[in-house]
Amino acid sequence: MVVLVQLAVFSAVMALAFAVLWHVFALRAARKDIALRLLRLHEAPQTALAGNDLIRDTADRPTRLAELLPFRVVLRLLRQSGVKLTPRKIALFALAVGLPSFLLAFWLMSGLLAQLLVALILALAATMGVLIRLRAQRIARFLAQMPGAIEVIIRSVNSGHPLVAAIQLVGKEMAEPIGSEFLVLAEKLTFGANLDHSVHAMVEKVGVNEMNLLAVTLTVQSRTGGSLSDVLENLAEMIRERGIMRAKIRAISAEGRMTAVLMAVFPFMLFLIVRSLMPDYFNPLWDSGYGPILLTVLGGLMLTGVLILYRLVNFDY
Repeated sequence: MVVLVQLAVFSAVMALAFAVLWHVFALRAARKDIALRLLRLHEAPQTALAGNDLIRDTADRPTRLAELLPFRVVLRLLRQSGVKLTPRKIALFALAVGLPSFLLAFWLMSGLLAQLLVALILALAATMGVLIRLRAQRIARFLAQMPGAIEVIIRSVNSGHPLVAAIQLVGKEMAEPIGSEFLVLAEKLTFGANLDHSVHAMVEKVGVNEMNLLAVTLTVQSRTGGSLSDVLENLAEMIRERGIMRAKIRAISAEGRMTAVLMAVFPFMLFLIVRSLMPDYFNPLWDSGYGPILLTVLGGLMLTGVLILYRLVNFDY
C-alpha cells in the first residue's frame, strides 16, 4: 500500500512538472511571436507604440525561467522535435515515464529519498532520450525531403512564379515535416515579414545544418540578384551528395557505434544481473556510507567515457 501511495505521489509530481514546463515553454513561444510582430510594426504611428510597449512588457515578465540554460536546451529540443504538447499527452507521458522509473528505483535502491532521487534521474534521462530521438528522426525526414523541396521551388520559379508563391507551393505539396515549416515561412513572407529574419528563424526552429545553406542562398540572391534556379540546382545536388556521404559514413562507423553502445550499457546490465541474482550483494556498500560518493565518482567517469566514445564514432561531414 505504501508503495502505491509513493508511486501515485511521484507520478503526480512528474505530471505537475511537465505541465509547468509546458506552460513556461508555451509562454516563451508566444512571446517570440509577439516580438516578431512588434518588429514588423517598428515604423508604426506613434499612437500605436504605447500599446506595443505594453504588450512587450507583459510578454517578457512570465518567461524569465525559460531564459536559463537547461530550459533553453529543453525548449530547443521540443521545437526541433516537432512535439505538440497537450494536457492529455503530458499526463500520459508523465505516467509512462514515472511508473517504470519509480518501479526500477524501488527495486534497485533502499530508502525513500534514494528511491525518489534515482526515479527522478531515470525519468529525466528517459525524457531527454525520447526528445533527442524524436528530434533526430524529424531532422532525418527533413533532410530526405530537402532536395525535392528545392526542386519544387526551382520549377515554380522557372514557370514565372515569385519566390513566396514557390515557397507556398512547397508547403502545400510536400508532406511533414518540411511542408508545415515552409507553409509557415510562406505565411510570414505573405504578411510582409523580412526574408532574412524569417528564413533564419526557420533554421533555428528546424535545427538542420543544410537549411543554413538555403537561407544564405535566398538572402544573398534577394540582395544581389542573379539566377536563383541555377544556384538552387547546385544546392540540391550538393545536399544529395552530402546525404550519400552521410550514409556511407554511418555504414563504415556502424561497428564502432555499436561497440560504444555496448560498452556504455554493459556496467548497468551487470549491476542489474547481480542485483537480481544476489539482492543483498551491494548492501555492505550502502551500509558503509560511501555508496553515494562512489556512485557519483563512477557516474562522472562513465559520463566522461561515454562522451569520449561519442566523439570517436561521430564525424563531421
